[in-house]
Amino acid sequence: MDQHELHQYKKELRQKMRAQRDTLDKEWKKAYDTRINEYLIGFADERKVKTIHTYLPIGSEINIQPAIDHWLAKGIRLICPKALPARKLSHHQLVSLEKLEKGYFGTKHPNGPALDELNADLILVPGLAFDVANNRLGYGSGYYDAFLRNQESAYTAGLAYPFQYIDEVPVTEWDTVLKEIICLPS
Repeated sequence: MDQHELHQYKKELRQKMRAQRDTLDKEWKKAYDTRINEYLIGFADERKVKTIHTYLPIGSEINIQPAIDHWLAKGIRLICPKALPARKLSHHQLVSLEKLEKGYFGTKHPNGPALDELNADLILVPGLAFDVANNRLGYGSGYYDAFLRNQESAYTAGLAYPFQYIDEVPVTEWDTVLKEIICLPS
């Protein structure tokens, strides 16, 4: 597959996955999201995680706000990304879900100053498709791939609905492989 065909295939797969995610049955989604939150809370507790880098869910992404609320109440340090120009992310400590600013692509991020060091034990990564080799198909802007290249010591995990976990995600040399895909049986 040449670069143009690969780009087109990724674009079509993104559209398909987003459309499928956007049309999930609301009750099924709520039940699955609840199970993912319970799993994440246990996952972080089991690993004695002290710092979590997490996305704040938007649209039809897996709603991990209950886990975020739990971690805030427990005093776990939470860091969230803010998209900047040129495929860069800055990182901000989350102290309250009441103190958020709007960002690019409909995202939200904490309104505090950018952090110099992350030292994240766990990085939760959104995406549109994932595969058995822990590859990820993101939204196409490359923010997370650039960020994750410098986070080798953190445990990186993608969160997926069962239909998002496919045999093979199309990848290029700049795509970053995750350490785990968290996808529960439906």
